[in-house]
Amino acid sequence: MAAVLAALIVMCLGACGKENTNVVYFQNGMGETVDGFYISSPEEDSWGDKLNTASIVSDGKIHVDAECLAEGAGALYDVACITSSAYVCEIYEVELNIGDTITLSVNGEEGKCVVTPKEGEEREYTGYAYQQE
Repeated sequence: MAAVLAALIVMCLGACGKENTNVVYFQNGMGETVDGFYISSPEEDSWGDKLNTASIVSDGKIHVDAECLAEGAGALYDVACITSSAYVCEIYEVELNIGDTITLSVNGEEGKCVVTPKEGEEREYTGYAYQQE
């Protein structure tokens, strides 16, 4: 019995350091807390439900299930976030794959998205940033 328990503990400890392989990551580069992070198909008229369950602190990183990539890996998506002060960042037609890290940030009225894949070179996209009324 002790040997089984020891084996289970070793397996659990080994799994703690492993990266989840069926997700995409969001890195908050907005400089303030993000209340909502969104990914949608370019054909959709609305953003849909936010993908985060809690607010994301500045420089915080979360993962969301890759099921959010409804069109499949390698397709184009629209990504957006809204901060706690109602500042919105929207980027359109961003190529996303499973395991990518999506970092959103702003510079004035320009939104910026950097997609960092698990392998390969970063891709940069620009979009819009504005204060929501």
